Amino acid sequence: MQLVKFADDPGVGWHLQGGKFIAQSGHAPAVDPLLHSDIPRTWISDQWLSDLILYTLYNLGFWPLIYLVFILIYIGTYFAFLLKGTQHISGARIASVFAVFLAFKIGLVHFILRPVVFTFPLFVLLVVFTFSLYRHIKSVNLDKLPSKAWLLPFLFLLWTNIHPSFLLGLGFLSLLPLALFLDGIFFKAALLKNRKIFIQLLALFALCSLVTFINPYAWRLHKAIISLLSSEFFANLYEEWRSPNFKELPGTIVIFTLAVIAISAFLGGALKWGFFELLCMISFSALALQASRNLPFFGIAMCIPLAEALNNFGNIQKFSTLPVFRLLRKPMARIELREARAFPPLLLISLVVALVAVYSVRGKVMLYDGFFGPSPSSYPYQAMTRIPKGSVVASTLGWGGFIVFHCDIKAIIDDRSTVLGEEFYREYFRRMTPSSDWKQYLKERGATHLLLPPDSPIALVAERDGYTLLHKDQTSALYLFP
Repeated sequence: MQLVKFADDPGVGWHLQGGKFIAQSGHAPAVDPLLHSDIPRTWISDQWLSDLILYTLYNLGFWPLIYLVFILIYIGTYFAFLLKGTQHISGARIASVFAVFLAFKIGLVHFILRPVVFTFPLFVLLVVFTFSLYRHIKSVNLDKLPSKAWLLPFLFLLWTNIHPSFLLGLGFLSLLPLALFLDGIFFKAALLKNRKIFIQLLALFALCSLVTFINPYAWRLHKAIISLLSSEFFANLYEEWRSPNFKELPGTIVIFTLAVIAISAFLGGALKWGFFELLCMISFSALALQASRNLPFFGIAMCIPLAEALNNFGNIQKFSTLPVFRLLRKPMARIELREARAFPPLLLISLVVALVAVYSVRGKVMLYDGFFGPSPSSYPYQAMTRIPKGSVVASTLGWGGFIVFHCDIKAIIDDRSTVLGEEFYREYFRRMTPSSDWKQYLKERGATHLLLPPDSPIALVAERDGYTLLHKDQTSALYLFP
């Protein structure tokens, strides 16, 4: 059901056009080739590899193939990688199913056609490995890190070129040596027994940090990302950068997760956690409360603690006296045992096979017969057919990516914050109002056409002033700009 507007993200068009540029030129862009400007603009394409992957998929199978691949990535992330890892570390199989399902539901806020989806399996691998390593270090007096730990730099090398959220992954990894340091101080453990491991962890973190500079832009990538993240203007501009609505399902799941963990830890008293779990909960709860875009990462990071907290309710003595609890205990124990002895997830494998088979035969996604690509109710398909090649279109921020997706047509603005910068957006919003000098502004920008929602203030002014109307429907109004 969420596929109905799966491709309605405003960045879809420029992601695909950016990928096309990379495929044809053989390198990541240094100067923006998409928007119209008299002065060349620097483009730090912080998702260049994702753009190339998206364009390759589109070139091979158009929209249906992109939909299929994203579905497979999403299903595999949660019900293969995350579920298996959570069950292995927590030892609580049924509780892990509930925890993963909640993580899946909260992650749906970002199940849209965006490169960030490519990072979810990478973050899951990092979370599962880091939790497992922390528990192993606490229980065994190791002399050196497992050899597979030194594969993490390769994960960050890939992640750096896919999406800026690699910084969040580095932040998560940094919690491990910090937690061992605090464990050593407050619990007289871990650090004192494993000083060599602690030093190796610092070296591993340093190496993972260094490989993030292996990208087409080197240190400039980090500078651009940090500059964007520190901007209060952009934090207020985009809805996903704002705090989640706790009356909606994702926000409710955040509160429920934290409440379950707190109640279980307070009443159960059997959670033998260290500083790593505590730091993980504090840092990712703060991120989730800060911005909706962090919710999927919160769900994944909290999955293992939540599964263990749910399972720990069996240790709460007050519950053991309840008749309902006594009735449920034995059946749940039998289900847990059956789950432990179960064959590999046949249902999941069958679903993947069915999805691939339906696409191979019909060229569509199983159980979905809707529209593929940006939806016609949200984007001006008909109006774009009336715009000649070489035109420069003044439009909304949300339609800029859709416009540049059409070859040989330039837009004035899109939602690439790192390209246009805060100053450009401030001027655009200030001058593109009926009470301001919007006509002069569009002349300065070289606009040849005006494409806006029909009920927008400037579109109404253009109609009143007798601008030549080329097309009008419920979605858009296209005017020839004099």
